[in-house]
Amino acid sequence: MHLRRVPTVACALVLALSACVRSGSTAEEDLAPDDREPIRLEVLNNNWSDVTVFVMREGSRDRVGVATAATTTVLSIPRHLLGQLRVVQLIADPIGSANGITSEAILLKPGMQVTWRLESDLRRSSVMVY
Repeated sequence: MHLRRVPTVACALVLALSACVRSGSTAEEDLAPDDREPIRLEVLNNNWSDVTVFVMREGSRDRVGVATAATTTVLSIPRHLLGQLRVVQLIADPIGSANGITSEAILLKPGMQVTWRLESDLRRSSVMVY
């Protein structure tokens, strides 16, 4: 009677293990198309200096691009820069100056857009997320 249970237990074990095995897809492939899109970052730079823009998340700082002085620059924040928590801070580092600014913490989700208005006095700058 004990030997009759072996095939049943073996089948149950195979089914359980096959449920745990992932297909060959990656985590990126499992995302909906909108989740793969980068976040659009529009920088309205009213400052007199070109500004290097960074994204800081989970203690890591990554360069996104440069916003030219007195212009509007559109940059992209790649999804992988959002990190696990998707909470980031934007850093504006004026070229040739030590007077940079860091935004407040922002929760970003795929499909969102960010407008960052940098003023001539960077302390008066503002961030809009929509």
